[in-house]
Amino acid sequence: MRLIRNVDKGFEQTESPSTAARWVNDALMRGRHNIEGLANLGNPSRISSDFEIVEAVRKGDLLLVKERLASSGGGFIARSAPAPTPEPVYIPPKDPWPQAKPRDDQIFVERR
Repeated sequence: MRLIRNVDKGFEQTESPSTAARWVNDALMRGRHNIEGLANLGNPSRISSDFEIVEAVRKGDLLLVKERLASSGGGFIARSAPAPTPEPVYIPPKDPWPQAKPRDDQIFVERR
């Protein structure tokens, strides 16, 4: 998670202010070390409290940069939410099991 100033935005894709404010607030509750770029935001006395940081994100003064592609070892894949589990499907049987036929043949074996 990385924050940049609005004036420093280049070609990075950023999250919407409302979504970014929620994520930044959650990250700040876990500690400031979870957010990259806080030290690079300029004058630290201007934004000092966690509340001021979240408000700056909500107003759009600070932007949360979207995550880039994540390495999976053999290539690159985009991070996304896991696919939802499909609903189970009931497939009724086509035909019932056939009934056993009574045997009428008798085989006798002669022993020697």
